[in-house]
Amino acid sequence: MAGKLVMGLVGLAAASSLAACGGGSTTIRTGSGTITVHPGGNATYQLKSSGPPGTITESVGSNGVSLPTGFPSSLPLPPNGKLILANTANAPAGSSSGTTRASSTASGSARSAGVSYDLIYKYPTASAASSALSAYDHTLSSEGYSEQSSASSSGTVIQSWTSSAWNISITVGPTGSSPASEFDVTFTVAL
Repeated sequence: MAGKLVMGLVGLAAASSLAACGGGSTTIRTGSGTITVHPGGNATYQLKSSGPPGTITESVGSNGVSLPTGFPSSLPLPPNGKLILANTANAPAGSSSGTTRASSTASGSARSAGVSYDLIYKYPTASAASSALSAYDHTLSSEGYSEQSSASSSGTVIQSWTSSAWNISITVGPTGSSPASEFDVTFTVAL
C-alpha cells in the first residue's frame, strides 16, 4: 500500500502543477484512489484500499478536508485547528487487526467493529498547538475520558485517553523546520 500512496503523491504533485497554471479542477485517477486539485492549488487525495485486513479511506488537503463520512458526532475534537488529513480504517469482524465486537456509545451513536479514525490538524505555531492540547485535555476530562499516559520529548507530546467506548491516542509536535505544529488524534473502539 505504501507504493500506491507514493504513486498517488507523485500524481498529486503533477496535478498541483497543472492546476496552479490556471483553469478549473484537475482530477487524476489512480489504481488506489482519486486526486483532485482545485484552482489555487488546494489538493484532495482520496485513497480507497480494500482487502485484508479491511478497508481504508483517506482524504488529504493542504487547505483542509472534511471529517470522514460516519464520524461519530459524540467524539470530542481538538479546537481551532485546520483538519488536513482524515483517515478511516475498518477491519472486518473477526479480524485480528481490529476489534471483534460491535457496540454503541452512551449517546446511542453506533460504532462498527474494528473501526478507527485518524485526524491530523495543523496549527500555525507550537504555542497554538499547545493551547489546543490544553483545551482538548480539559474537554476529554470533563466528558469522562481518563488519561492513561503522557510523555513529552523534544517538543513532542504523546498521550493516551480511554472511555468505556473509545481509546484516543494523541501526538502533538513540530512539522519539520517550519514554525507550524501538527496535532494527530486517533480514535479506536475500546475493547
